[in-house]
Amino acid sequence: MGRAAHWLFWVSIALTLPGLAWQCLEAYGLTLFGEQMLFFSIVHTSLVLTALVYLAFPVGLIVFLQTTAATFLPSYRKLLPLGRMAAVVGSLFLLIHFSLLASYNVWAHHSASRVLVSIIGIVGAVGAFSALFRIALIRKEAAA
Repeated sequence: MGRAAHWLFWVSIALTLPGLAWQCLEAYGLTLFGEQMLFFSIVHTSLVLTALVYLAFPVGLIVFLQTTAATFLPSYRKLLPLGRMAAVVGSLFLLIHFSLLASYNVWAHHSASRVLVSIIGIVGAVGAFSALFRIALIRKEAAA
């Protein structure tokens, strides 16, 4: 179980990151300047990127479930390369990110909410990605 959970976590992260990064770019970075038709440009130009973006939804759900389980179950957290704070940050970021994507049409119409949510999304995405890379580097150094 331990190896399988560890392997599933890293494979899920690897499959989620590229699409998640593009989701964040469009949903927060580009939206900062005006409402977007999310993922419209890549559907017509890049089949691989489109697949990665849409794959990030179900696989991101797996990452969310694993980080949430790691938040509340210390025995499961020991199976993953995560501390409690990293698990909490990962769970919260994915919950907020997917909630914002689901409600995009509500907040993207209004300038004030669009700018505020976009800035919060950018800061949250950068924080979550940097935390993930820090975790990976710390684990790599500890293994060496």
